[in-house]
Amino acid sequence: MKRNEGNEQDQPNNPLHGLKLKEVLEFLVSYYGWEELGERISINCFNSNPTMGSSLKFLRRTPWVMASIFGHSLAAIALGKTFASELRKPTFWILGILCSIVPDADVIGFKFGVPYDSFWGHRGFTHSFLFAAFIGIATAYLFYNARRPALALYFTLCTASHSILDAMTSGGLGVAFFSPFENSRYFLPWRPIQVSPIGAKRFFSELGLGVLQSEAVWIGIPFLAILIITYFQKKIRR
Repeated sequence: MKRNEGNEQDQPNNPLHGLKLKEVLEFLVSYYGWEELGERISINCFNSNPTMGSSLKFLRRTPWVMASIFGHSLAAIALGKTFASELRKPTFWILGILCSIVPDADVIGFKFGVPYDSFWGHRGFTHSFLFAAFIGIATAYLFYNARRPALALYFTLCTASHSILDAMTSGGLGVAFFSPFENSRYFLPWRPIQVSPIGAKRFFSELGLGVLQSEAVWIGIPFLAILIITYFQKKIRR
């Protein structure tokens, strides 16, 4: 995995390290101009009466830091299909999907000024493997009286899948997989998933459509393959 220690550490593989957002935007505007920049990156701040001030304000306030709720839910469904059919009741699916999105409860911290790279910041402790295990076990034991170990495994995998997918996105500061024991942020070496903006208004736009297209390829196809393999394995066993 690629390690991301934060802004204070050397980042030899990051060509943008040490540059301010304003410097990057000024270079892009001088190189492309607002019109071409708006064509290449279709967001309103580049297309509707663009100014340096308004564009910087939008970019700084928009956290581009996660895969979408649809991608995470798809992971829960694909994982659930690998478990026994007698477990796969409506409650099983609902709880699995909820577990797959619950780590992003930490985005509430943006409203209260919680620093992104802090313990409780986005992609911090709630995205750790320990948190995933806690949620998985707690969900199984709170909602079921039987088959708890298998159910705990499923709900844990659903929760952990969120962090793994986030570590494959194109933005953010990385994921604190090993918090609270070690709070460094990590990405996976391969990051093909286009990062999604937080908030329904920002998501349901041309940018959001691009995110869904990215997830259809890099999340949808692999999980579809899992479903097909699982189907034929069960058919052969019969």
